[in-house]
Amino acid sequence: MSIFWIHPSFVLQYEKRNLQYGTHSHHAVQILFSPNESFKITSNHIFEIHKQLIVIPHNSIHKFSIKNPYLSIYLDPKSIVANKILNYAAARIDFNLKLSKFLKFYKDISSKQISPKNIPKRLEEVLLDLLNESNSQNCFGTNKNIMDERVSICLDLIERYSYQGEPIKPSQLAKSCNLSMFRLVHLFSENVGIPIRTYALWCKMRNAISFLMSKESMLDSSYLAYFSDQSHFSRSFKRMFGINPSEIFQDPSKFETFFIL
Repeated sequence: MSIFWIHPSFVLQYEKRNLQYGTHSHHAVQILFSPNESFKITSNHIFEIHKQLIVIPHNSIHKFSIKNPYLSIYLDPKSIVANKILNYAAARIDFNLKLSKFLKFYKDISSKQISPKNIPKRLEEVLLDLLNESNSQNCFGTNKNIMDERVSICLDLIERYSYQGEPIKPSQLAKSCNLSMFRLVHLFSENVGIPIRTYALWCKMRNAISFLMSKESMLDSSYLAYFSDQSHFSRSFKRMFGINPSEIFQDPSKFETFFIL
């Protein structure tokens, strides 16, 4: 059984099934936690905060497996809290490793003892406790200091066009930002860590997953998110998440979704 909580700035996944994730890479900061077992993980770039708590930076190639239930937290890499966690980990600043709040959060999530509307506040408390901080200052908000303002404009345009199902050409983005194509391509990759086309595909993937979680079929979700066909969607999903989407979403009775607005 998989349970998902979907928020504009994060996704929680409580997974009870023994799923094997092959090599993949996605544009989200991922935190893995298991109270009972350490993860078997291979990556070119991870931070093992604790044997039961792993931080995987966005765009990092990795694969992992675990036999017991676990919690996966996907954070928007533009968010304030994601940047703080990555900075702490990279600088090897000591985290609060008592993990008592994290464990309590895990138990409440796994037993569905938290109302979806209260999850953002609880998650915020857990992550700030990990950072030994107490003042939130909208930790899920966008960190405006991490990228060039012109790149932020591009991200907004790509996401907007993605929702409308209209691909936006790099030349249009360059014109909107008053940049040459060469300069935009370089600046975008430098700030975001992936090319423009890859980010556009990531936006489409998020849309398709939202449709799947709303119990749409894989075929319909693929077309609603403007993939060329279901095969294109499935291949892209496996590259990003290391698993075929059918293993999670084929049977609607095996997953549950809560949308947090």
